[in-house]
Amino acid sequence: MVKRKPDGSVEKYKARKVGRGFTQEQGINYDETYSQMMRPETFKILLVIALYKNWDIRQWDVVAAYLQATLKHEIYVTDINEQGNIEYWLLHKALYGLKQSGHEWYKMLSDILEEVGYNQCIGDEGCFASIDSGKDCKSIIGTHVDDMLGIGPSNMLDNIEIGIGKTVELDQRGRPAKILGLEMTWDNDGKGVLLTQTSLIASAAEKYLYNSGEKSSIPLDEEWYQKSESEPADPKKYQALVGTLLFITRMARPDISVPTNLLG
Repeated sequence: MVKRKPDGSVEKYKARKVGRGFTQEQGINYDETYSQMMRPETFKILLVIALYKNWDIRQWDVVAAYLQATLKHEIYVTDINEQGNIEYWLLHKALYGLKQSGHEWYKMLSDILEEVGYNQCIGDEGCFASIDSGKDCKSIIGTHVDDMLGIGPSNMLDNIEIGIGKTVELDQRGRPAKILGLEMTWDNDGKGVLLTQTSLIASAAEKYLYNSGEKSSIPLDEEWYQKSESEPADPKKYQALVGTLLFITRMARPDISVPTNLLG
């Protein structure tokens, strides 16, 4: 797996052993699989709040997040050692690839945040807030799997880092440059931010347009509506394209909502 920097260049190559979750049976070696994550709309609201209040904004990444969570089921996996012999392992931690790993990690993260004084938000359970005795919000943390975004006064975020760091290892990334698939360009004074998805759009265009050079204007050309509908040559690839466009539309480009809807 390739992990890239905000500018699209390679940051590092990653490899990991994973479980074959498709072989699991519900009720036998897993139950719940749901894992709440901060919605993109919540993420943007947090940015607005932080900029309005002149709060600090920090991004944290939990190192090997799933492997921190304890499994509740008895699960065995096989592997081949250096001598070529098969080994059987009893898992104690939520290995990547298992159906319940995301759920177990989310439960653990929720407990950690509760211990350091944060309560789950009713409107978005992937978001946690610290409230003082006067019912005023002191700081907020949004979670997305192993990524976290914290907003609040600098001293509050310092305390958060110390509190969470007692349980799991945090990669402290400071003010975010890329998160949830969004590239973030900050004003020099830190009072504004531009959200883009340039690298994703460029890679999607290269993948799906085959360098055809065909372009469409925004707003959509009126004659485009009159084009007759036909089945795509490759339905799976077409579905993947529409899925990519839906993600881009929701995250950074609401101006392409109409053509994306028509394509869908």
